Amino acid sequence: MTERQYFNLYIQDAVDKGRGVFTEDFIPAHAVVEACPVIVIDPSEVEFFSESRSLSDYLFQWAENGLALALALGYGGLYNHSEDPNLVETREFDRRMIIFRARRDIQPEEELTIQYRIVWFSWHP
Repeated sequence: MTERQYFNLYIQDAVDKGRGVFTEDFIPAHAVVEACPVIVIDPSEVEFFSESRSLSDYLFQWAENGLALALALGYGGLYNHSEDPNLVETREFDRRMIIFRARRDIQPEEELTIQYRIVWFSWHP
């Protein structure tokens, strides 16, 4: 399956959030906004990444048990959190991809947001 992305995305400062991802275009509900390949982090390195403040904000849980992590390429790691996000993500483990889709219609110049769901587990046996 090939995802097509036609939206002009850009990065700019988001009020009280640092950098954020915005769109120049109208994005209809359910449209694929971005298909991000991921770099899966080896389980032996998870503790390092989970303790690294500079990297931990950009990681996604990669296994249903939460014991693996992945770094999303593209804009994936730069979407800011919202309790009412306009994007929803789907993890495709076999393809090593995260697909971001519009949860609702998104207007031009609107910030693209996700709901963070990462839960840091204890990495020690």
